[in-house]
Amino acid sequence: MVITAARGRVALATGPQVRGYLGQAITLPCHYSVRTYGKTAMCWGRGQCPTFGCGSELINTNGVTVTSVGSEKYQLGGNIEQGDVSLTIKQLRKEDGGWYCCRVQFSGPFNDGKVNMNFLVLDEITTPNPSTTNESVHAQDANSVTASTFVGQTKSSNYDVF
Repeated sequence: MVITAARGRVALATGPQVRGYLGQAITLPCHYSVRTYGKTAMCWGRGQCPTFGCGSELINTNGVTVTSVGSEKYQLGGNIEQGDVSLTIKQLRKEDGGWYCCRVQFSGPFNDGKVNMNFLVLDEITTPNPSTTNESVHAQDANSVTASTFVGQTKSSNYDVF
């Protein structure tokens, strides 16, 4: 089931399987409740979430602003101060596919919120010429992206992951 379709050249991932297309951008969702947990540090990394930190760290925040970023390819486009720490990866290449980790650092030992996401970068989908086929492909369907599997502490309501 597709929950959210691509919007322009940026897709929002929101289901059990994540797919992105060469040359596009994809946004991997990660939200937490600032009202419940307060503004808190977080990071995104390549690979599944390790015991501590984010492994191969891509970007991190202090709960208010981005404090480091490994490349201009990665950005947090949401409102960090309101708990939207979704990661946008621009200009997808095949090697961008794989596991990503979002870790929100809640207080207390072994209390962090973790989301592991795996996605595949596919070749660009082209729409067939309607004059040569009886099938029609809608742009919304051709660019759909479904989201990831949430692992670890998750409390979902209104797109909150934690």
